[in-house]
Amino acid sequence: MKLVGDIVPTNPNNSRPTHIIGIATWGCVSNCDQLLVDGSNVGYVKSHSTERGQAPLEPNHTEFIFINDGTRREYGGEIKFRANLERAIAEDFFAPQSPSNVTDSLRSSSRNISTRAESSDPVPVVLLVVEGGPNTV
Repeated sequence: MKLVGDIVPTNPNNSRPTHIIGIATWGCVSNCDQLLVDGSNVGYVKSHSTERGQAPLEPNHTEFIFINDGTRREYGGEIKFRANLERAIAEDFFAPQSPSNVTDSLRSSSRNISTRAESSDPVPVVLLVVEGGPNTV
């Protein structure tokens, strides 16, 4: 996480900020109770605690998705969600679709067909990094 988070300050174009999304198991986030607010931003104080099964949020991530599977201090609760999200992205789930393409896609789910519109507006590129190392970016 830290290597990917370190990319944020190196963005050469401040008018187009880099968004780094972290996915974490809620019960493994140290001081997660600080984040229990309703409808407002919160200042998270990074804990230096080394309690087993807990880790602080990486401060250079810009957004987080927390997976609350009911466990406390057990890593891995986010793995299934992360795998499903990766699959949805890889299978063009988020691709631009026209109504006829959606209908065709539903009718012939056993065949590989593209649901991408023939022409679409340019979309910013997203690099999804899952457990990336130093050579990922």
